[in-house]
Amino acid sequence: MTLQGLNSSELLRAERSPSGSSKPKKGSSKERRKNRHCRLHSLTVKVQDLGLGFQSEEIVRFSYCAGSCESARTNYDLTLQNLVQIDLLMRNKHLSSNPCCRPVRYEVVSFMDVQNAWHTVDNLSAAECKCVG
Repeated sequence: MTLQGLNSSELLRAERSPSGSSKPKKGSSKERRKNRHCRLHSLTVKVQDLGLGFQSEEIVRFSYCAGSCESARTNYDLTLQNLVQIDLLMRNKHLSSNPCCRPVRYEVVSFMDVQNAWHTVDNLSAAECKCVG
């Protein structure tokens, strides 16, 4: 079917759908869950729900990093985990043998409060994510 034969709602749907999006995904769902990589996610929230003390009814986009960093593990991570497992290193809350998904670049967020004053908050919303550590 050509694009010319589509009505307006079908055309919009076709433009939103990437080519090949109807192909079934390979592998089990357990395998797909294990291989989720660190990536950027976002949601829209009220400024006052951010917990920074601003009284504002404005809604902003908040981006955050989430996902697995299993594929980014290095020899250091594997060795550290093994030394903890065989009790050559004590487990404590400051020891991490896994890289974690964190922002490496941020976006500035600006909004108006209930007093009609503008505020700009640096390093609030993630702009890029990577496995670090």
